Order: sequence, then C-alpha cells, then structure tokens
Amino acid sequence: MSDLYSKMYLIFIAIVLAFALAQAFLGYWLASEKGRSPKAWFWLCLFFGIPALITLGLSPQAVSLNVKKIVQKKEESLSHDMSVSWNCPKCNKENPNDSYTCKSCGYKLQ
Repeated sequence: MSDLYSKMYLIFIAIVLAFALAQAFLGYWLASEKGRSPKAWFWLCLFFGIPALITLGLSPQAVSLNVKKIVQKKEESLSHDMSVSWNCPKCNKENPNDSYTCKSCGYKLQ
C-alpha cells in the first residue's frame, strides 16, 4: 500500500511541476508580447503562478526607451518650430511664426 502512495505522490509532484512550468512559459510569452522582460516574468510566474499571470495580463503595453526618445525629440522639434519666426520677403523684418501678415509693412504670407 505504501508503494502505491509513493507512486501517487510522485505523479502529483510531476503534475504540479508541469503546471508551474506551463505558467512560467506562458508568462515568458506574454511578457515578450507586451514588451516586458521575459526572463524576469518567467521566474515570477514560476514562483507566484496565477497572481503573477493576472498582474502581467492586466499590465499595459510597455513603451521602449527608443520610442520614448523619438517622441521626446519630435515634441522638442515641434515646440522649436512653433517658436521660430519668419522674415518678411519685402522688408526683411522678423515676424512671429503664428502671424500671416508682416507687422511692419503688411505683406501677406501665402
């Protein structure tokens, strides 16, 4: 009888380990899809299981540093373009970028 219990115990341990590994690999895949660290989430899902998978599933898509830098440069260039002034082709006086007519001679920008 004890031989049967030891076999059942080994089968139970094998099933629990297989389930934990399945959760870990699911966490690895989901983290890579969301732009998160797959290795870190593999270990988190292996040790914490379902709560870690739920946390990862509900987390937003990560934005990479490259995308953040590109957006920041784009915003800087837009703010820089807004502050640029234009020179009147007729009198060569400087005018603000948001104006369509020269404040000095009245030339209309087309």
